Amino acid sequence: MAGLGIIGIIFLSLLAVVLVSALIIMIKGRQMFKEFFPDKTLKQVIDEGNYQEHEVPRTVSNATGIFLNRIHRDFPEFVWHEWRANIESVLMSALTAISNQNIDDLSEFAGYNIKKMIELEIADDEKGGISKKYTDIRIYQTEIVKYDKGRGLCTITAESSVSYYTWHTKNGKIIYGSKDKKVQTRYYTYLSYIQDYDKMMTLYPDNGFGLSCPTCGAPIKMLGQKHCDYCGREVVEISAKVWRVTEFKERKISI
Repeated sequence: MAGLGIIGIIFLSLLAVVLVSALIIMIKGRQMFKEFFPDKTLKQVIDEGNYQEHEVPRTVSNATGIFLNRIHRDFPEFVWHEWRANIESVLMSALTAISNQNIDDLSEFAGYNIKKMIELEIADDEKGGISKKYTDIRIYQTEIVKYDKGRGLCTITAESSVSYYTWHTKNGKIIYGSKDKKVQTRYYTYLSYIQDYDKMMTLYPDNGFGLSCPTCGAPIKMLGQKHCDYCGREVVEISAKVWRVTEFKERKISI
């Protein structure tokens, strides 16, 4: 009995320590909350956090000023504000084409790889009975983040801040996204120019100049390759001596 009494006393002492510690943490937490948010309730802070997540545009990297001088030395006729508008039109039209399941909605500045990617996505969605919707699409900012010049190929990588409402349905039921919550995200786009087709074929027969299969994402190993080595789907090289947006992809948010 004496032993049980001692154990009980120890248990009660530990419980008291835990309760006192929790009380101190709660008091300190309230003090810190009032210090950082003196005129707000917890619900207001949570609501503002949700507002930030769904209403405030994502920031993008901006190296336009750094790379634009180099691009102009290589392509004096290149006009960035025009191609920025073209890049944004490709992004807008690609999402619209997927939403309407109509490849004709795609911008004229979209390269073959993008056209094929959208066609395949539309076909797969129709086969699976899936409808993807993108509404109220807005692009807030597009900046250059990288410029690569090879012996025959030049590629400008741009990043865009984009928002929209998106949801996917199957058999009338939403399986992804929401009609009520806006998505704030970012996209990378790749604007490519082949300067010398023959040189690319000679110098980089196995390189694939950074393009990937629009279906499975596997690297294209040879310029002019007609089918993907991995999945077997058709691919076609981008047109020579002309700027085209050859690829776009969403920049996923790291957690």
